[in-house]
Amino acid sequence: MQSFSLSETRPRVFARLPENAASLVVCAREDGSVGVVAVGPRLRAFYKVAATVPAYTGFTFRAGAARLFLDVPLHELAGRAVPIEELWGAHATDLSEALSRARACPRSTIRAVESALLARLARMRSIEARARIVVSATRALEANADATLGIPAVAKRIGVSERQLRQLFHEDVGVSPKRFARIARIRRAVASAGRVGWAALAAENGFYDQAHLNAEFRDLLGTTPRAFAAGDVPIGGKNCSR
Repeated sequence: MQSFSLSETRPRVFARLPENAASLVVCAREDGSVGVVAVGPRLRAFYKVAATVPAYTGFTFRAGAARLFLDVPLHELAGRAVPIEELWGAHATDLSEALSRARACPRSTIRAVESALLARLARMRSIEARARIVVSATRALEANADATLGIPAVAKRIGVSERQLRQLFHEDVGVSPKRFARIARIRRAVASAGRVGWAALAAENGFYDQAHLNAEFRDLLGTTPRAFAAGDVPIGGKNCSR
């Protein structure tokens, strides 16, 4: 099997939508080594033009479950990409040694990361119940397509107070419940764009009206719905994490 390598492509625009989930990205470096980076929730869209694309693979965590593996409050990772050594400290040494032995072989590299994640999971069993609560809340918000289920109702459904729910999201998801719901809603809108008109799209996805949809596009995606659909995006703009 071939090793990880850089691949040359024609310059193209890469769009990264707002993302509630955190992930672990394994990426080839220019010197032939392999690095592992924890990527937190992305609060707004990010666009860039690139011609050289490094080979990489990713492990995406279910929203609310990443802390089981990363062992850090997720709000500290929001809008950031952090080398795994900064999160795991001395515990990252075993992974680094395993990656060195893998010699950039994709299959061996993936197995090394999987083994490290399973080892982390074994040490974090004590907070599984907490993760189940958060995952239940994220699923409820993601399924709330018409925005009829408010944050108080979600908290009541999973048996915690609103204050506890906000704290759980702050530490285990990295964004507030309200922000999470907004990102889930804008992603649903993007996924169904073009199928119906903008006014109908707004109604289907729980926006007050088309003006509300436009405002959310501008705030979270940095452009208007029509401009986004046409590919008119702010290349080189800030990868906003605020």
